Amino acid sequence: MWTWSYGPATIKHTLNNIGLSTQNNVCHHNLTQNQTRLNRKIVKKCKGLPLTVKTLGGLLRSKYHEEDWKNVLESEIWELSEDDSKIVPTLRVSYHYLPSHLKRCFVCCSLFPEDYLFDKDELILLWMAEGLLQPIGKSTLEKIGCAYFNELVARSFFQPSNTNGSLFVMHDLIHDLATVFAGEFYFSAKNHGNAPEISIKTRHLSYIAKPWHPISKLPEVGNGATHMRSFLSICLFVDYPLTRIKCDSGHFLLHLRFLRVLSFKCFTLKSLSDSIGELFHLHYLDLSFTLVVTLPESLCKLYNLQTLKLRNCIKLKMLPSRMHDLVNLRHLDIEGASCLKEMPKGFSKLKNLNFLNHYIVGKHEENGIRELGTLDSLQGSLCIAKLENINNSSEALEAKMGNKKHINILTFKWLPGSDIVDFQTSRDIFNKLQPHGDLNELSIVGYRGETFPDWLSLGCFSYGNMTKLSLSRCTNCRQLPSLGQLSSLKHLEISELDVIRHLITQSLLCIMSYNSALPIIHSFACN
Repeated sequence: MWTWSYGPATIKHTLNNIGLSTQNNVCHHNLTQNQTRLNRKIVKKCKGLPLTVKTLGGLLRSKYHEEDWKNVLESEIWELSEDDSKIVPTLRVSYHYLPSHLKRCFVCCSLFPEDYLFDKDELILLWMAEGLLQPIGKSTLEKIGCAYFNELVARSFFQPSNTNGSLFVMHDLIHDLATVFAGEFYFSAKNHGNAPEISIKTRHLSYIAKPWHPISKLPEVGNGATHMRSFLSICLFVDYPLTRIKCDSGHFLLHLRFLRVLSFKCFTLKSLSDSIGELFHLHYLDLSFTLVVTLPESLCKLYNLQTLKLRNCIKLKMLPSRMHDLVNLRHLDIEGASCLKEMPKGFSKLKNLNFLNHYIVGKHEENGIRELGTLDSLQGSLCIAKLENINNSSEALEAKMGNKKHINILTFKWLPGSDIVDFQTSRDIFNKLQPHGDLNELSIVGYRGETFPDWLSLGCFSYGNMTKLSLSRCTNCRQLPSLGQLSSLKHLEISELDVIRHLITQSLLCIMSYNSALPIIHSFACN
């Protein structure tokens, strides 16, 4: 169980300064005398509970008018007993004053178990699939979801995890709050031996999957839930294959035609039924950590699909040939799908794609490097593999890597080969793959040329935001790129550069002696 720890001094400070801390941290306006008086009365109603003070502080930080503060103080919700509402009245007040769009997103979190570690980006994808994000101007749905999440954090409905700074947790009392307001529309099943008994009102179902519990009667879930909108498999231990989970996907999907969200994550699923193509409302499909070898072509009929997750599908050999028909696809995760040999043809048609962590260059024009040319909305990290399949520099130029301004982590990867290498052609091709200048991290694996491209070797091209550079298996290279231009570089990794291994340390010392612009390297690894 996740708990909070407060000393007496901290509690006293928090209780007495809800308005003051709100003012200093967010609002940047002075409290009036009346607001200060109202502030103290509201704090008194919190009855010494730091969590309730903090959530109310998140609420009041955006309230500028005394009338708003008075409405909170005089709300009838305070009069509800904890026994009647099953939750602390103070927290109920905080929920009551949430905007409606945040209420829906918050209640959705009841599908997850207590103490669950929330990934911000994963939750936003789920909200997006459920249709909970309201379009605003030209902002992407991802940015809107990020704003929603940040607002819930500011109101203390989420807290950063103490064990992993990139993840978030929800206090047990806050989780109870979400569960109460979710009612019968959301249901989290934990009885793994039998099919869960769910209400006919339930529209969103999660299954808490554990490796030592069989789910032998999962198909029966669909029999009484024909109007289900979400089915989530929540795998708490992805390091262990769930070998005892049995599911005939065809029978299961037969009754669930209105699904928007479907996750078979961690199931020992070896194939996906062709009937998947009949789930026309599906926006989100997660097959991560399953044993699927191929995906049915019928999947490409899912024109509304926004998210397709195939992470660590270690036996997946190919993607459907008509994936270019998934014109609304925004997120494709194929990290760890190590058996994939190439991308399907026509990827350039997926112009709404925002996230693609791997692109495997094919040998044909229709699935080659030039298919990346139109995908300028890509963001986050991207690894481009099998670059040895690029024939000439004009093909590389058509990828338009410089236009992908939202990529901040980039990996270029060549596979080792026994064929004869034209060093000049290799360098010309790499020259045309020049990324934008705001890149944060760059990895180069298996580059076949003798010298690095101009954009990395010459000082006229600045990568002032680059903090990490990794060079691996560049076995033909005879000199290091210039590092003086990388003014923010903190981590440098060099491995398997056999030809210049004995010169690496000497070269670095020489550069440091003559180039005052060289940044301070926090970590340097040379293997």
